[in-house]
Amino acid sequence: MAASDTILSRLLATLQTSFRIFDVVWKRISATAIAARNQADTLFINVRGADPIIDDDLVTKRYLDATGSAGSVEIIEFVLGIATPVDSVTSLVANTVPLWAEIQITAVYSPGTTIQIGKAGGAANLLLDSVDIDPQTTGIYYVNLVGVSWGAGAAAVRAAIAGAPAVGAAIVRVGYTGTPNP
Repeated sequence: MAASDTILSRLLATLQTSFRIFDVVWKRISATAIAARNQADTLFINVRGADPIIDDDLVTKRYLDATGSAGSVEIIEFVLGIATPVDSVTSLVANTVPLWAEIQITAVYSPGTTIQIGKAGGAANLLLDSVDIDPQTTGIYYVNLVGVSWGAGAAAVRAAIAGAPAVGAAIVRVGYTGTPNP
């Protein structure tokens, strides 16, 4: 192989594995992926762009946060103690489709305690009724929510406790989607 062929071969191999634009190293990390790395090639860097317009455009975090993804499942999770009511920090938007709800009793509640999971400002037992939950037994109590409608208003998920417990702890989780796939 001639010296010029060797140089061209090495140059081509370098271009196929990494190339530099200003201080950004674009590096081929597999046959189907590239990575943006810092100049020292020790850290990944952020790459920014505009919101997508066509199907093959990449999606920005801002766009995904604003629109969600059709058919994607989001989960709200919050901790429940003995105070009542407790609302999720995140609200479900209008016309959200709740898919399932569960409560994980991590520390048993005092005898006589009942818990309902519902919509703040709406039906207290929309997602889980007190007959679905045994607060005096640790475990996970799960309900599929086929046909349950969140309704027109945005609201937090609310856990309401009755019976004035002295002890007890739980984790509430609700899976939902904004736009189901057809």
